[in-house]
Amino acid sequence: MHQRASLEPSYVLKGLGIGDDLAHSSLRLSLGRWTTEEEVEFAGAKIIEAVRKLRSLSPLYDMHQEGIDITKIEWQAH
Repeated sequence: MHQRASLEPSYVLKGLGIGDDLAHSSLRLSLGRWTTEEEVEFAGAKIIEAVRKLRSLSPLYDMHQEGIDITKIEWQAH
């Protein structure tokens, strides 16, 4: 059975009580019987690298770091 791509947050995460915002920003990984420790370490390093790069590009992350509650921002349409 193939899972279809969806913009809806994971029903598993929602079932755990996680809100839509956090569920939409989650990353799901699976390990198999033959997954090696080296593969897990490699994947972890790549994920950390990608997150650091994305954070460096994000003005919202800068605002969050400054203590601004970004959930309270009122966005204006252009």
